Amino acid sequence: MFFNAAQYADIRQAGDQPESEAVSYLVDQCPWEQLPEQVQQDARRWTELLRQQLGRHQAGLTQVLLHSFPLSTREGVALMALAEALLRIPDTSTRLQLIRDKLGQGQWTFDSEHKRPFSAHIALFGLVLSSRLLETSVIPKPVKSLLEPLVGYAVEHAVVLLGQQFIAGASIEQALRRTQQAQERVFLHSYDMLGESALTQQDADCYRAAYEQAIQTVGQSVQDTTEHLSERPGISIKLSALHPKYSSWKLERVHQELYPRLLELAVLAKHYGIGLTLDAEEYEHLALSLSLVERLCQEDSLQDWAGLGVAVQAYLKCAPQVIARLIAWSRTYQRPLTIRLVKGAYWDAEIKRAQVLGLAQYPVYTRKYHTDLSYLVCAQQLLAASDCIYPQFATHNTQSIAAIHYLATGSPEAAYEFQCLYGMGEPLYQSLLPQLKRPCRRYTPVGPQTALLAYLARRLLENGANTGFINRVANADCPLSEVLADPLHLIQQRASTEGCVGLPHPQIPKPRLLQGPQGRYTARGYDLSHIEVRTQLGFVIERSKQSYCGARPSTRLAHCASLSPVFTCMNPANTTELLGHYQAATPTDIAQAIQVLTPLERLWPPAPKVRAALLNRAANLLEQEQPNFIALLVREAGKTLAAAVAETREAVDFLRYYAQGSVFLNSETHPPLGIVVCISPWNFPLAIFLGQISAALAAGNRVLAKPAEQTNLIADQAIRLLYRAGVPRAAVQLLPGSGAEVGAALVNDACIAGVLFTGSTQTAYGIQRALAGRLGAHGKPIPLIAETGGINAMIVDSSALPEQVVKDVVLSAFDSAGQRCSALRLLCLQEEVADLIIQQLMGAMAQLELGNPEQATTDIGPVIDPMAKQRLEDYINQQSYLGRSVFQHHSLEYADGYFIPPTLIELKYPAELQQEVFGPVLHWVRYKSKDLDALVAQINALGYGLTLGVQSRLETTCQRITQRAVVGNLYVNRSQIGAVVGVQPFGGERRSGTGPKAGGPLYLYRLLAGYPWGAPLDGLKTHHRLGYPSAVTTDTALKSLQAWAISSARTELAACCERYAHHSLAGASFLLQGATGEDNRYELQPRSQILCLAEQPEDRWLQLAAVLACGGQVVWPACEHSSQQYEILPIEVQGQIQLVANWFEETTPLDALLVHGDTAFIQQASAQAARYKGAVLNPQHYPSGCTDIALEWLLVERVQTINTTANGGNAHLATLVDSHSLSTEVQNQG
Repeated sequence: MFFNAAQYADIRQAGDQPESEAVSYLVDQCPWEQLPEQVQQDARRWTELLRQQLGRHQAGLTQVLLHSFPLSTREGVALMALAEALLRIPDTSTRLQLIRDKLGQGQWTFDSEHKRPFSAHIALFGLVLSSRLLETSVIPKPVKSLLEPLVGYAVEHAVVLLGQQFIAGASIEQALRRTQQAQERVFLHSYDMLGESALTQQDADCYRAAYEQAIQTVGQSVQDTTEHLSERPGISIKLSALHPKYSSWKLERVHQELYPRLLELAVLAKHYGIGLTLDAEEYEHLALSLSLVERLCQEDSLQDWAGLGVAVQAYLKCAPQVIARLIAWSRTYQRPLTIRLVKGAYWDAEIKRAQVLGLAQYPVYTRKYHTDLSYLVCAQQLLAASDCIYPQFATHNTQSIAAIHYLATGSPEAAYEFQCLYGMGEPLYQSLLPQLKRPCRRYTPVGPQTALLAYLARRLLENGANTGFINRVANADCPLSEVLADPLHLIQQRASTEGCVGLPHPQIPKPRLLQGPQGRYTARGYDLSHIEVRTQLGFVIERSKQSYCGARPSTRLAHCASLSPVFTCMNPANTTELLGHYQAATPTDIAQAIQVLTPLERLWPPAPKVRAALLNRAANLLEQEQPNFIALLVREAGKTLAAAVAETREAVDFLRYYAQGSVFLNSETHPPLGIVVCISPWNFPLAIFLGQISAALAAGNRVLAKPAEQTNLIADQAIRLLYRAGVPRAAVQLLPGSGAEVGAALVNDACIAGVLFTGSTQTAYGIQRALAGRLGAHGKPIPLIAETGGINAMIVDSSALPEQVVKDVVLSAFDSAGQRCSALRLLCLQEEVADLIIQQLMGAMAQLELGNPEQATTDIGPVIDPMAKQRLEDYINQQSYLGRSVFQHHSLEYADGYFIPPTLIELKYPAELQQEVFGPVLHWVRYKSKDLDALVAQINALGYGLTLGVQSRLETTCQRITQRAVVGNLYVNRSQIGAVVGVQPFGGERRSGTGPKAGGPLYLYRLLAGYPWGAPLDGLKTHHRLGYPSAVTTDTALKSLQAWAISSARTELAACCERYAHHSLAGASFLLQGATGEDNRYELQPRSQILCLAEQPEDRWLQLAAVLACGGQVVWPACEHSSQQYEILPIEVQGQIQLVANWFEETTPLDALLVHGDTAFIQQASAQAARYKGAVLNPQHYPSGCTDIALEWLLVERVQTINTTANGGNAHLATLVDSHSLSTEVQNQG
């Protein structure tokens, strides 16, 4: 037994407690009621000394650059981007493009008279001169092309100089030579072999070999064997670098595979008589890391060795409990420990993770001075345990140093040391060591410059943090009273003004309150890194096996008779496990369900606020019953635990989002459609099922719900939950069964007023044909909202970080066994990095565990049924037969489940992928950077438009792709799955869907029979801060049309031109609030090709004005009347019109259909549109003469999500300002 969850309960509880409670504990434990006078005097004297040193040219290049270009400026962010990416780019053209991209941002200037080190002066001069050469238009292009290599060299040299400040050498031998020079011997060293966590077994093997060599080389360099171990150099290792799956999810595997390696390294360090420190990891790995430490403490082979070290991060609310546990183990197992106390290394990542997961609290402090007080309390703990602990205090903060020095005077027997980062803090400690009479050890990175980049970006972020200690000390304008403010006094001062001790930072909302204090709560999440949480869910899954599940039409729920077994429901991961049965709806059930809904129109819908209350009640109830639904999703849909948790959260978010939207509807002016059919898929059997239903109910409709036949049990439980929440049966009825029978019968029923469908494109075409020519109760054609699939691509250029690409590709392509509409199907790699990324990707795929999702260790579960499995196997075999390179790591046959191993297939061209392959199958192609535009065109030519991923550090490349790609959701430098309701509204265009986007601001309006003209777009203006980053290209044509209308006495047309132009939001965009470190931009773009059919010529003018106002192009059927109208128009307007003979052919690209005419004309036009095989059209129909054309449906919604931390860190969090000139900073060793 490697792990006892119970013994870590206090640590977990401390991490999960509210920040105010954690700070109250710190205040009680603080060694003084106010900062001692001696500490204040020492800190002030030492800080003044440090400022004098920085003024005498002793500031490092980093401090100089960030003083000139702070992170709060575009130049500072650009500088960090250069440092993070430049040196790893293999091709010169992309390097120069990155330099142009970043130096073209902002104003690069500096004071040439300011005194600074020569190297810093040269670096600054190189950056500024390079920016001038790149931006000037005076230099002829041939000359500029000759100068660009020199510019590249200058900027690369500046980045190299920047890196050299933080790195001791490219190899351990070089680092030893450098640090053993006379001027360096004032410091001890702990060498760290640079690198991030391992992705592949090859990575882990390389890191292990590097650590072994470092231990041997450093150990052999120790000349004086009489020195105490604490006086010798040591090695720092990162546990996540030693195993490709370092995660508590893989606890047993990590202990079986990693622990023997860790023990070998520890034994080797003991042999050479040096220390070995385990570096800090993210909070989610804390318990796993501690369990490994406890095993090491018990090892007989490590007896009589006091070199085992552990890093503890004071920004964690559980830091005191972690230290207490380490002290207890040290005493229990009689094993001296070294504890390196740092303030923390992953603060911004911990904030984001808690927000993404929907946790109740952050595991870290959100205010810097809370961390500062935690550091002092932890230091006191360590000094009080001098019998078993050797503390190492890693800090560059003079006040922290002075406080520790003062505390240690009360424990004269305590041995301890200080630590600083290589390249930071040396001037301070060189001056203080004679006074402190304690050693200082430098944390010394070793490795090539390319391995330094992530570490360098982190150091830039820490140095440039808005109120980072070093940054503020270097700023002579910042008063010392602010630099050295007493953290306890600040906490007490805040408590007097805020009414409570230790409140969180006001600009960092709680993880579930990202929509603002008055906004909706995001759904509650589970931290599955805690083994006890996974264990509790495991108990629920086992308990669910004891209960029988059944599904039947809602019309039969009142029957007392037992359920007759009609169709079985089996576990796709274990086909021997019977989950239950379901009864398919018969024609009689369908008729009875419609009868239940039809006569009660006066009872449903109630007032919008009542509908909202019911949906919110359902959301709260679903949160309470989340574990039961998670269990059913795992067993019936084959979801992994993480995927099941995410889906239940999405369902809750849908309920709350549409409840919030319904409040803004008016019962009198926003009438519902009537009876709406919701046909949902099996891949999201709860989230999409409830999302469709809740939207229809929020708009006041009554619902006939037809779930996928593979997941009827989940749907049945969801409907029962709605009933328990108070939604009447007169509002929603469940009708299980096949699509061919029940689905078709519902779509074809004359009582149906609307259809919501998620599934295949071919089925959407079929529904469109079934609805064609039919009119609803309001005399209008029946609307269809279809969300279908896509051939989703990701474009990766050579500036992207390969490790990040691999992580995002694995998640995007193989999560949920690839059974997501948004899943990555086609990976496009720039040829310079293709081989490297594919090698790493294959290695990462080899680490994925395929199996029953009931097991927490499972990465990939089953596909949904035997037909899906057979279809995928046939496809993969066909690709092999065609001679294509097919990679599969897993060859094990799973007889009891429908499993397909993750598969990688190489293609030559995107066009070779002719269909969506719905499963864990990823295709990839190479491309040349010069062919980027052609590549985007080839992806567009596939005819779909759902998601697209872009991995690049070049903003110009990202913008270039964004402008050309035809997709609904575009993701930059992150995975392309997991759209968040209300934050990343989801849906595609062309063959990928009709729109509007699910979880978006226009969705409810499509479910209404009517609303005041302009209401949707007016709502966007009211509730969002709009910008117009992209201009409408047809603005000139519209003005020309209006002028022509005035000159030809067409007054109504001229008035409509004015009205539409004033109201259109074409090109408008706004940001949607989500997790920190991401920008989510919602845009309204023109639907490019809009077919306009009009029975009367005058209506054709109105349609033309509306389309031009929305930035689109008009397609007119070629006929005598349309040709005559075309000929008399101004040439600017003619340029926006295309005359087409056979518009219903697939070769004619169409994005929307606008129809004016009487009932017969509209029905005929709809029937013709159903024959179209291109985009899934959603016709808009109006009677002749109607000028109230809904402009919102002539626009297409697009969402772009950008990971803004990809350049190395969260600059936004680093520059947050607290009230009264106090602010947070990146929590670091400062």
